[in-house]
Amino acid sequence: MAGSPPADGAQFEFRVLGQFELARRDSPELIAVQAAKMRALLAYLAAAPRLTETRRQLAALLWESSGEDQARQSLRQMLSNFRRGASAEVSSILSLDDTTVSFDPSLIAIDRTALMEVRPNADLAELARIAELYRKDFGQGLEIGEPAFDDWLRSEEHTSELQLHHDLV
Repeated sequence: MAGSPPADGAQFEFRVLGQFELARRDSPELIAVQAAKMRALLAYLAAAPRLTETRRQLAALLWESSGEDQARQSLRQMLSNFRRGASAEVSSILSLDDTTVSFDPSLIAIDRTALMEVRPNADLAELARIAELYRKDFGQGLEIGEPAFDDWLRSEEHTSELQLHHDLV
C-alpha cells in the first residue's frame, strides 16, 4: 500500500479510495475483512466526524430492513465476530463502548482523511502525493443492498471526487 499518508504512530493503513484495503504499515499483505457489512462499517467510520458513530446509527444504516432490536443484535454479533476473528492488534483499531463505535485515530492512517485535509496552499509535492492516494472513487464495491447505506456511499463518492478536483485545480 505504498503512497499512503504517514500518521504519527499509526500501525495500520486503511484505504477507502478505490477498493477496500486494510494493512499493517510494516507489511505489504492485506488484512482480510470477510464480512461485507463489516467492511461497510469500517468505511463509514473512516468518513464519520471524529471517526466515531453511535451504535444506533450504525445498526439503522447497515440493517435498515430489520427492526431496531434485531439490527442492534446483528451489529453486536458482527462486532463480536470481528474482534474474535481478528488478531488483538487488528481488533484494537476499533474502540467500543455501550453507545459508540470508533476508530482509534492513533493507530490508523486513512487515505480519505489525507485527501480531505489537504491545505489550500499545498505545494506541488503534497498535491502529487494526494493525487497518488486517489486510486478511484470512495468505497468502490462496498454496496450492501441496504438503501440508506448505499445512498450514503454514493453521496460520499461524489464528495471525494469534488474534494480531489478542488485540491488539484
